[in-house]
Amino acid sequence: MSRLKGIIKSSNTVVNTMHSLVESEIRESNINFDYDLLPELNETEKQELINCEKSLLFQGKQFGNVTFEIGKSLHKAKEVLKKTDGDSFMKWYEALGLNKDQVSIFMGRYQLTIDYPNAKERILMLSDVAVKETLNKKTDTEVLNKVLSGEISTSQQIKLARKNISRALEIDEAEILDNIDKVVFTVSMEMIDSLEKRLIK
Repeated sequence: MSRLKGIIKSSNTVVNTMHSLVESEIRESNINFDYDLLPELNETEKQELINCEKSLLFQGKQFGNVTFEIGKSLHKAKEVLKKTDGDSFMKWYEALGLNKDQVSIFMGRYQLTIDYPNAKERILMLSDVAVKETLNKKTDTEVLNKVLSGEISTSQQIKLARKNISRALEIDEAEILDNIDKVVFTVSMEMIDSLEKRLIK
């Protein structure tokens, strides 16, 4: 009986320690929203929103860790199923109730964390749509670096950054073509002048 009490006490200590760590992590979460922008709310209501935000950030972090583990398992399964026929991996994950888009995001997020371990926490906090935009073939290195550094994190920000870089490239190309046209025109005029002088001679 005393041994059972000791085990229960020990497991209660572990549970209490876990709760304490979770509460500590929630308390220390960074606040992302400026609650002073809501003057119509009293301090109690603002504090309630702050607590909700911290809890959601913590849960998001936990969810990110779960998605990492799912991506890892999918990656391992794909490696094993390479030995079988071409669509066995798809049949396998569909039997689990997953679709191609979900698997792509899980595996993509996992691969991003493997490729960029220093940004793992940021990658795990990205929404599925933001991960999808980050993995988009049109997303170049400059935009990817902005995501990894935390400068941008939403799908809209990623799309906008991609669009801005695309515009900048178009402007650069237009300037290069304009400069080539000027050079060609100048060279052509010089050649015509040279030919005219030769003909006169």
